[in-house]
Amino acid sequence: MDSNCPIQQPGSDTLSQRSRFSRNWSTSFSKSASSSKEALGLGPEIKEKCQREAAYLFKLEQSFKNSVTDLKTHILRPLVKTESSDQKNRPQLKEALLVLEESLEALCNESEEHCLHLEDTLDSLTQKELYLLKNTQQLKRVYIWYFTAFTNYVVLCGFEHIAKQTSDYWKKNKKIVKGFRLDLSSNASLSVSLYRVFHEPIRLQVQKYIDVLRKLSWCLKKNPETKPITDALATFIDLDKWIRQSLDVATLTKTLWNSLGSKLTELLFLPERRLREDSKNIPLSCPEGRFLLFDDSLAIIQGSESSIYKLDTLWVETLDNICFERWYEGSEDSCSVPACRFAAYTFINNPRFKDAVYEGDWYQGKPQGSGIMKWPDGRNYAGTYEEGQEHGFGVYVMPAGPEIFDCYKCHWKSGKMHGYGICEYGIGMTYKGYFQDNQRHGFGILHSSQLEKLPFKYFGHWENDKKSGYGVFDDLDRYETI
Repeated sequence: MDSNCPIQQPGSDTLSQRSRFSRNWSTSFSKSASSSKEALGLGPEIKEKCQREAAYLFKLEQSFKNSVTDLKTHILRPLVKTESSDQKNRPQLKEALLVLEESLEALCNESEEHCLHLEDTLDSLTQKELYLLKNTQQLKRVYIWYFTAFTNYVVLCGFEHIAKQTSDYWKKNKKIVKGFRLDLSSNASLSVSLYRVFHEPIRLQVQKYIDVLRKLSWCLKKNPETKPITDALATFIDLDKWIRQSLDVATLTKTLWNSLGSKLTELLFLPERRLREDSKNIPLSCPEGRFLLFDDSLAIIQGSESSIYKLDTLWVETLDNICFERWYEGSEDSCSVPACRFAAYTFINNPRFKDAVYEGDWYQGKPQGSGIMKWPDGRNYAGTYEEGQEHGFGVYVMPAGPEIFDCYKCHWKSGKMHGYGICEYGIGMTYKGYFQDNQRHGFGILHSSQLEKLPFKYFGHWENDKKSGYGVFDDLDRYETI
């Protein structure tokens, strides 16, 4: 490699090279391993192999730290500077690049912390001191953050855009370009090179973690305390699989946006939205049109028009003549639809809730649990539901005139007021008593406002929303009881 290259690539991971590197550490490893209470009880041969892996990991992490630091300094910062000075730049591109910069900074910090920790613990070979085991979930979160930011920038066609904006910079700094193996033969190849340099070394680091953990697991296979290693190994294998899938899906989604017209792209595009299936690839029993299944929604395209439905509530009201049975058939992403969820939805066809917005708990496509329903005419209900209807305790507010509302605080059964409740009428009266089928029924007290000309209070029985049977009427103005 060129001596001026800013990146120092990791050396070969052959056993002999790692053995030569680890000789300087062998003495300190041996002394501490025999004296530490937490040291693994291993034979000399296995202990030596573990020492080699630990020393190799330290070298590997140092090289990776240098690589990502150089990537941040010599590649990303010039890109951010160019993007910030571009007055014609799309805001989404600039924001996505800044998030990518933040995530790469976090990756640099995590790698530096890893190096410092390894350097401090190279004289004691213990499972509890191995950074990969102590901070597995933290490392996973940082890598997921980075690759989420990276794939969002890919979907935005950011590297194609920035390659055109910065081609002069790379031509003036050929040594840097050569070190990062960027191809300057054309803007297209430069964008591909930028794409590769921003993800290949970082994904490779995850794969090298897997390699180290596999070797450690093999070395300690007879030791009863290997579970932390196997757990960490499984985590990084899953992470590598997630990275591969994220890169594939991002490329597929970018291809879709490039193939759609500008009008449809503007309607459907979100940087974080990913394409899962396209009806062009999987036949559906449906009317004419094209169906795009994203990770958060379903889009139906007919000509130049499109409709989009949120996936978390797609099953509430069935779309006519559409069958989705084959969409996930045999797919790695196939999964059963969760029966319970929390979501917001605007009803379309339901006669009782038409145009109302419900936000709350669902069970098998119906409101169940706690939720809030709001109608366009000002009505709203906040309380519990069962089988898609108000059931249990809830508060219902409805307009009773200009800026006047009736408020019902009561128990409900199968969508109707049933049981004890309190109604505060907008005209000033208050009813405290029992309801049945949305009507006052049973014993109740109706109290007028003190501001009325003829204030009163009625104690007695009600039937079908009318006074019926025994009751006492107090005229509060004359202090008479009837």
